[in-house]
Amino acid sequence: DQELKGRPAMEIVLLACSNRKEKGGITEYAYSEQLKQHLAPDSYQRLITIRADLVSSAKSEKSLPIGPDTGYPSAQKDAKFLPAYIRYKGIIYMRGQVEELYPQQKYVRLVIISALYGLLDGEDLIRDYDLMMDEKVGGSRLHTWWKANRLGSVVEEYIRSCKPETVHDLLPINYQKAIEPWPRDTFRYIWKPLDCSGLGQGAVWRR
Repeated sequence: DQELKGRPAMEIVLLACSNRKEKGGITEYAYSEQLKQHLAPDSYQRLITIRADLVSSAKSEKSLPIGPDTGYPSAQKDAKFLPAYIRYKGIIYMRGQVEELYPQQKYVRLVIISALYGLLDGEDLIRDYDLMMDEKVGGSRLHTWWKANRLGSVVEEYIRSCKPETVHDLLPINYQKAIEPWPRDTFRYIWKPLDCSGLGQGAVWRR
């Protein structure tokens, strides 16, 4: 049942957020329709709550943005938002021409692991922010914090609901750690890690 009446099978492309980001955007925020569609209501709400917990936990170390996107619906202020696939301008996004090609891919879903947001669909509205998975919150690396808050279970639920034929994994090590154990047994046979060794796993890769 991977294909119905000639319809191409769904594919997932799994990416990490990037340091380099597009500026600007719109001031009107809309919650993620894709996450609401593919996550159970309690899972979706838990993800939003975890984002708010992260902002609160990091107060003594780093000032993180507050607003509806991070679990504070009445604190939007002057934030500007862009779809994630447009906002991120790292090497993978630029070399893959994500902004130009993704809107044309009806049967490809871009799934992003973000240090601030946890799980994102490629079309989700996000702000310009400064946070990476190897930074510390509460004395622990952020990938350890997300793992402890069971981000991997939310990601697994989302991917399973999309019913992909293939999961193309371009996550660097620090982002895989955030969703361990990885890959999940439920889709190990459709998981295809892509070799990004030529781009490195450190600061150069995630720019």
